Amino acid sequence: MKCLMWTLSLFISLTGYSQAFNEFSFSNDGFPVSAAFPGTPSITSKISGKDTLLTAIITQSGKTYSVILTQTGSEEIARRAVLKIPGRLMEKSRQKEPVSIISINGSKGYAFRYINDKGTFITARLFSFGRMICQAMVLQKDAFPDSEAILFFGSIRFEQVQYKGETINLRNSNQPSTDSYTVNSRVEVWDSQKNKLFGAIILKSLPDGLYRVAFDGYADTYDEEVPGTRIRNMTSATVPSFVPYVRTSKGRTTTLKGALQNGKILEDLSWATSSQIACWPDIRDIEFQGKHVGYWFDLPGHSVATITVTPLKKSTRINIYGYTSFDLQRIPPYITYVQTCEASHPIWVGAPDFSETAKPQSIRLNTVTRHTAVYFAVAGAKDMLEGDYTITIEIK
Repeated sequence: MKCLMWTLSLFISLTGYSQAFNEFSFSNDGFPVSAAFPGTPSITSKISGKDTLLTAIITQSGKTYSVILTQTGSEEIARRAVLKIPGRLMEKSRQKEPVSIISINGSKGYAFRYINDKGTFITARLFSFGRMICQAMVLQKDAFPDSEAILFFGSIRFEQVQYKGETINLRNSNQPSTDSYTVNSRVEVWDSQKNKLFGAIILKSLPDGLYRVAFDGYADTYDEEVPGTRIRNMTSATVPSFVPYVRTSKGRTTTLKGALQNGKILEDLSWATSSQIACWPDIRDIEFQGKHVGYWFDLPGHSVATITVTPLKKSTRINIYGYTSFDLQRIPPYITYVQTCEASHPIWVGAPDFSETAKPQSIRLNTVTRHTAVYFAVAGAKDMLEGDYTITIEIK
């Protein structure tokens, strides 16, 4: 068995915690993953058939932190295994909670809690990337783990994976540096007094390792200058896991691809025609009765965003809508008020002609002062449940 190696790459010290968390990278062991532990974990590795298994574990202050990494024989094996693991783990549990869907680095994962047959309270996270499976757990007697467990799960980073034969470097492409954050980067700031992480945007980089940040949901009077030691990259602890985040930059055009079959039908469209939202009149509901696929991004202050959806087939009628002041919690149909909502669809009088060639649809959203979060969705017309498309987001 090859010699196990790991690298101490980041030191996280949070006031109010009883111990410091150190981030360990397992890339030298063939697993491009890192996670922060409250000390040096015990590492073991073994090979079983086509699978390679690595376990990192440590017990501190009555809590056991564990990461189990598995390289399987194929992407399909990894995906199927992830679906079965929660049920197998909770099969003999005394108590269990429903499994919820979360995300890490834009990939779907699962979160669940249960009390096993020995009375241990277990909180778990589960993901698959390519052929790799990551299973993270925090175990404790008498109660489910507290905020330190949130820090542990939030520290997990997938640096690089093999996906359909292509090597994707997630750390370099999706995350700012751990010790340097650029303006308009989305981050999390630790508040030791409230013992809580807050979502924020970097407004300005200052001397001596300080950053001026704007907090989600707070007026600019709450903007604060904080040291980089209190800041980390965003995780599902402060941003929604149920809708993908799109990284954009002012002065650039961001392009992404998608498919309607990944969305869902919204049976209730009354929110869009209400006077508090006024996205489109109810006579146009037929243009949005197909599947909806949502996204969100940050729009810097004094900026205008033009969002365009282009169907890849002329027969695929896909429209678009979006609004500013997304609260990072509720999406249609569970919204009651927005600052500005815009929609784009074919214009017609009388009845729509669905035989017409589908064309690109665009909306423009702006903020004249403070930055805002934007939610937008592409939607098929009636009976349009599948079809590929391209989205461009241009910010000026």
